[in-house]
Amino acid sequence: MIKTDVLIIGGGASGLSSAFVASNNGASVIIIESDSLGGVLNQCIHNGFEYGDATMTGTELACKLAQKLPKNVEVIKGTAVSVSSDRIVEVVTTSGVKEIKAHSVVLSSGATDVSVEMLQINGNPLGVYTAGEAQRLINREGISIGKKAVVLGSGDVGMILARRLTLEGVKVEAIIERKQQPSANAENVARCTEDFNIPLITSSTVTQAKGAPRLNEITVVSVDEFYQPVPNTDKIIRCDTLIIACGRRPYVVFPNAKLDHITGGCLVNDRQETSQRGVFACGDAVKIGRGVKEVIKEGEVAGKYASMRALTLKLADREAK
Repeated sequence: MIKTDVLIIGGGASGLSSAFVASNNGASVIIIESDSLGGVLNQCIHNGFEYGDATMTGTELACKLAQKLPKNVEVIKGTAVSVSSDRIVEVVTTSGVKEIKAHSVVLSSGATDVSVEMLQINGNPLGVYTAGEAQRLINREGISIGKKAVVLGSGDVGMILARRLTLEGVKVEAIIERKQQPSANAENVARCTEDFNIPLITSSTVTQAKGAPRLNEITVVSVDEFYQPVPNTDKIIRCDTLIIACGRRPYVVFPNAKLDHITGGCLVNDRQETSQRGVFACGDAVKIGRGVKEVIKEGEVAGKYASMRALTLKLADREAK
């Protein structure tokens, strides 16, 4: 079994910030990450991420946070985790299974995209992607995902994806939004609907995705004030790609931590500690939709108190011996 003062699950913006503070406080730190340090920032090649006095792309910010990480912080990548009691985490890697026991754990595991399975859409042929999958394939892998696309969801991510697809030569047939007004900020809406001439269809949703094996058409219907489909309003849109950009949900791997019934994330106190003693949470694992500055600050608070607790327990153990 590997022992450490602070174990951080997730190496995104909040996790890296936690690690920086905890290590500088004198704690031994291990970060476990399923992919690359920086998390979701790595697939955000657009500008608008504030750090200090500068504004940069998500990928630039990911690099800056990773470079700032103290050299004595151990990073284990390509992992899947299973959490047991008493802050013991089983880590599955390509080289085998390891058990890590920590005095404190920081949960910075991010969020998962709302998928087609979570929505009332019949069918899931090839060509249906979550927003995160689409961003990863286009921005990180350089893969073309289709020729004619529809984006379901008019938040900032949906608008950014619609523009990105257009720049990649994909014809975006429409952005579909179930609300009466788009969810993105006014600047993003204008840049999509006016600058890029992308149609926006509000008070509507997608009920069916057809195609075998590849998507070739979707069914769009109007919805009422309760977001229920209105009969006899079906409209067919031909496309080979459907992007589900309907938001994200906190990803919480500690089953005993109490959750906020509104946000779906961990309930935390002013020290970012969850209901499970010694387990702290920050970033999207607490709440979705904050700016990166707030997420980084939250990670710093979690790292501070996680390391304080760990070092106090470590000292107590030494004195007991």
